[in-house]
Amino acid sequence: MAFSPPTNQPRDRKLQTYIYYNFILIVLVTLVLYLTLYITYAADRSVSHLNVAHEIEAYRTVVKRTPHPQAVHERQRNRNVPKRTLYPLTVESHYVINSPNICTNVSNLKFLIIVHTSTDHFQRRRIMRETWANKNIFKTVNLRIVFFFGLTKVTATQELIENESIVYGDVIQGNFLDTYHNLTHKGVLAYRWTQDFCQQAEMIVKVDDDVFLNVFILLESVYPEFKSKKRSILCQCLMKYRSKIHRGKHKWSVDKRVFRGYSHYPINYCMGYFVLISRDLIRPMYRASSLTPFFWVDDVYLYGLLPEKVGGVKHQDIRKSLMKNAKVGLKCYLESKKCSYLVVIAWAKEKGYFDQLWYAALSQLSPAMKKEVNPLLLPEG
Repeated sequence: MAFSPPTNQPRDRKLQTYIYYNFILIVLVTLVLYLTLYITYAADRSVSHLNVAHEIEAYRTVVKRTPHPQAVHERQRNRNVPKRTLYPLTVESHYVINSPNICTNVSNLKFLIIVHTSTDHFQRRRIMRETWANKNIFKTVNLRIVFFFGLTKVTATQELIENESIVYGDVIQGNFLDTYHNLTHKGVLAYRWTQDFCQQAEMIVKVDDDVFLNVFILLESVYPEFKSKKRSILCQCLMKYRSKIHRGKHKWSVDKRVFRGYSHYPINYCMGYFVLISRDLIRPMYRASSLTPFFWVDDVYLYGLLPEKVGGVKHQDIRKSLMKNAKVGLKCYLESKKCSYLVVIAWAKEKGYFDQLWYAALSQLSPAMKKEVNPLLLPEG
């Protein structure tokens, strides 16, 4: 008779059952932990997106900004630039091209001229540098000009811009597409750059790149009165409840959800082709841009909503000194001994208005200005 060893079947079944239930428990705990982490992560992303959408983009693109002795150039190819943002992108995003030393070691800096320009307006920038915005115009006082624009999708244009920056060292490119609806980003970038790199400028002069500015009138007549003003903006001012808010199909159309219930803007603001800003306003208006939701109509945002947020800002209307018709402005300069227009919107393709206005202004200098102007610029005789 064969011998069979005794078995311990009940004990084996208990061990198998123990292992099975422990395995199931481990799986369930793992699933619960995973779901908890996923729900928490999704909730965090949702809150972040709703409350600080502008910071998300900053985290994607921001780099540490440090002063550098030469212009900083960074190729930014195939960048994802958001079409909408809660606050202006340029509150925190990095400079694509920066020229941080424009105002470094410049004494007696009377005017910082901020120019809003487009990426392909090379000729306009060149003419401005060669005429009224030439930094060597005056003997004892200084002015500096800075051109601001955004990104271009055209590779050849970007390469020309980078070359322009190397040659002139006066261009600033921000991390946003250079489009009509992104002009607010450009303006906030200019405020930020000014506070970071040119605080010593006594007067901030903002112009568009189609503007001729008589810097001799600016220095001789406007500066003495304006230099002591605080929290002041001079421009062609549109008073509150006088400027219509356009709805529907229009170049300046505003969504019905913005300024709901208003037919006209309830704030004072400037037409932005020419604006004089007292330097004490730059820092508070830049800070206000991080508290004032983005609005695409740049004139209203930059020279209305931000000053309103700062508080106590005085708008002074000087439209009588500003001429928006190039032909009328040129006629004044050519046919009168002393034209009083401080500004003429002068860009007309291939008509040479800039040059004619410049030489006419030089011919009308007062004796005091002739002593101040670099003699190489003065007309012979």
